[in-house]
Amino acid sequence: MGKIAALYRYPVKGFNAQPLSEVAIKAEAGFPKDRFYAFSRGELPPDHYAEARPKTEFLMLLRDERLAALDAKFEDAGDDRLSLFSAGELLFEGSLTEAPDVARLEDFIAAYMAPFTREKAPAKPKLLRFPGRQFTDVAGRGDSMMRAVSLINLKSVRALEEAIGAPLDPLRFRANIYFEGERAFEEFDWIGKTVSIGSAAALAALRTQRCGATNVNPATAARDANVPGALVRAFNHPDMGIYVEMKESGKIAVGDAVACA
Repeated sequence: MGKIAALYRYPVKGFNAQPLSEVAIKAEAGFPKDRFYAFSRGELPPDHYAEARPKTEFLMLLRDERLAALDAKFEDAGDDRLSLFSAGELLFEGSLTEAPDVARLEDFIAAYMAPFTREKAPAKPKLLRFPGRQFTDVAGRGDSMMRAVSLINLKSVRALEEAIGAPLDPLRFRANIYFEGERAFEEFDWIGKTVSIGSAAALAALRTQRCGATNVNPATAARDANVPGALVRAFNHPDMGIYVEMKESGKIAVGDAVACA
């Protein structure tokens, strides 16, 4: 039996994690307010994103590591609000639902990303929000994966650290639930089985294949590792963590048990 070590959500896709001590989660729902907002790359109208789209159509760390240099503070007491800092300096503060604030935010992100974009004539990113939809990396696999919750076994991370001989911040893997397992990579054996998480229950759906986003150091915004390559060299696969689909509602808190039925 494992134990939850940390909980995180990522209210805006590509932005930094927000730690939580507990969360109430519903059956057939995603992690609350996780990947609830995203920025388009600007080339297509916002309505294009009402259906599942591949992650490459959004601003995200795989291509846009500069996002990791922003310290994002999200508040959802009443209205959803976002504050963005860099080196302690407040760069933006406003609502994510009020049109004037959204326009200011889009202008800021466009200016912030412009010097680093790979396109010759970048279009302005647009803030996306579709109630009931979440912008997970596996959303393109269907609505159930749009609501997928990600788990990372910290023992698996430590096995990778030992293999490469260097520390890795687990936040590179941008999971919702970090837990201390009994053995490294035991979570891969759970696929297709029921997993109890606190008082909730989930179906372990698939392993999480890692991409170049994990090469970005969340503390420095630098690409300072080849994590997928290290996984393949050490373990003959590029996977770290799993996705689950929530099947029974319940509360989840740091310290709660994680176990496969």
